[in-house]
Amino acid sequence: MSEQPQGVPQIELTARQKAVSELLNQGRIADARTELVSMLADEEPQIGPFHERIVSGRLLLARLHALMGEPDAAEQILSPLQAMPDDHPGRLGVFLNAQILVATICRFRGRLEDAFALTGATLESLDSISGDPVNPDSFRALIHLIEIARDGQQYQQALDLCGKGIERFQGKVGEAHAHLVLLAGSVFLAAEQYDQAREHFEAILQQVLEQGGEAHELAIRARQFLAQLESDLDQDALAIEHLESCLKVLANGGDPELIVEIQQRHLQLRLAEMPAAEGLKSLEELRELAEKIHGPRSTKVAEIWSSLGYQHRQQGQGVDARRCYESALGIWRSWREPDDVKVTTIQETLAQMG
Repeated sequence: MSEQPQGVPQIELTARQKAVSELLNQGRIADARTELVSMLADEEPQIGPFHERIVSGRLLLARLHALMGEPDAAEQILSPLQAMPDDHPGRLGVFLNAQILVATICRFRGRLEDAFALTGATLESLDSISGDPVNPDSFRALIHLIEIARDGQQYQQALDLCGKGIERFQGKVGEAHAHLVLLAGSVFLAAEQYDQAREHFEAILQQVLEQGGEAHELAIRARQFLAQLESDLDQDALAIEHLESCLKVLANGGDPELIVEIQQRHLQLRLAEMPAAEGLKSLEELRELAEKIHGPRSTKVAEIWSSLGYQHRQQGQGVDARRCYESALGIWRSWREPDDVKVTTIQETLAQMG
């Protein structure tokens, strides 16, 4: 949730801001949130609600609320920013940052229509203010727009956006074409059009291997998609082979969220063949890593809690299984409505356990 458009004003940190930053560096998100709430309460009456320090504090606090699984609080803390005067010099940048953040929160909450509308509005705003039809911020917004359409099963809309993006950005934003081809492949994959998906993934993988080698992030992402494809086709051995190629490269560093995603997929495929104790240990280590990267009450952590619950249940460890499932349920309830499938599935599992 850290992505921001370019041009956001940079301000020198005060002592209290530095204290918040230090707490975050230590991984103490809850303490940082508490300190930031106190700072805003103390300083806003003195310097006003639209001072740079207060505005940047609200944006950061919203992110911390999201990391702690408090999406309602995140959206509420941003609401006062809507009253920022039109002639305020930082209004546009603040508005775009807030809009991007709310769109991300909506996406995690399963409110894909809202996320799509907000992201589309952000793209239009970026296009209108940049003066450059191929600016990188617009490209990132378009990527998000395509992903939201895909996740909402609006496959034709997602493919149309991919085509327009290729026409708009090809040769003008670095590697835009390859990113968009991979994304189009992911749309075909979601739509279970496997031959077309494979064609897209393998074309980019071959191209990147010839030009950039195995360590290039695009090669890793192409293999990640191919692993998902092979898994969907019950070719788990091939899927594991692709994922292990990715992990070998990522052992030297890489996008933390990508590392968590690939480790999670790899572990899911290998759990059945692993000794029970080793599998549970690996899942616990993955959960700890995901908490550091995504936040302790993120939806990604909820997914891993559910996996832990399943593994404990398979071993007849009912008490531990219930603890893990209840941890997952608590997180999902903070993000989703009571009738959401993420919530009801775990409730049904707990009911079956008695």
